[in-house]
Amino acid sequence: MKKTPFECYADYLALRAHFTTSYSYQKYAGKLKTVSATSFKARRDMYQFQKLAKQNDPFAYMLANFVDNHAAWIGDIVSPEGEIVYRKWCKRIQSLTYTFEENLLNLDRDFNQNFVVKKGEHPFLIKQYVVGAISHETFVILVDLARCYATWDKLMDADDVIWQEVSKKYRKYRPFLTYDKSKFKGVLLHHFPKKA
Repeated sequence: MKKTPFECYADYLALRAHFTTSYSYQKYAGKLKTVSATSFKARRDMYQFQKLAKQNDPFAYMLANFVDNHAAWIGDIVSPEGEIVYRKWCKRIQSLTYTFEENLLNLDRDFNQNFVVKKGEHPFLIKQYVVGAISHETFVILVDLARCYATWDKLMDADDVIWQEVSKKYRKYRPFLTYDKSKFKGVLLHHFPKKA
C-alpha cells in the first residue's frame, strides 16, 4: 500500500520502537507521541523517506528489514542491501508453506527432541534457527504451534544472551506474521507422523 514520506517516517519510528524497546506496535496502533511534521522536516535524512515512499509497500519493506536487523537505520533499509533483505522476505512469505516444509527437513525426526532444553544447552530448534537452517517465519510458527515459549522462558537462564535475542525476535515478530494454523498443523502432522 502506497504511503506518503511522512507516513513512512511515522511507521519507521513506530516499527523501530517496537523492535528495539518495550513499545508494542499493535497495542498503540503504530502511533507515537513524538511523531510530528516539525520533527520530520528537521531530519537530515528526510529524502530517505521520500525514496521509501516510492516502494509499492513501504510498510512491508521496513518490516522485512527490522526482522532481519532490529536496529536498522533508514539509510540501511533503502540501500541495495535493504532491497535484497526485502526480496528474500517476500520470497519466504509468498512461499511460506514450501519454506516451512523445507525447513522441517533440518529438524530432528523426533518432533519433541527439537524442543527439549538440556541443562546448559539450547533446544535443537534454537540451534538450527541461530545457524540459519530455519527461517524466522518457520521458527515463529513452530514455537507458536508447539506452545513451548513459556516453558523455554522458565528453563533458560535470564543472562543467556542468545536466548534473550531469540526470545525478543520471536515476541516482536509474532504479531506481524499471519498464517493458517490448521494448515501448518497438518503439514507438521504429515512430516512428523505419530509413532504407533
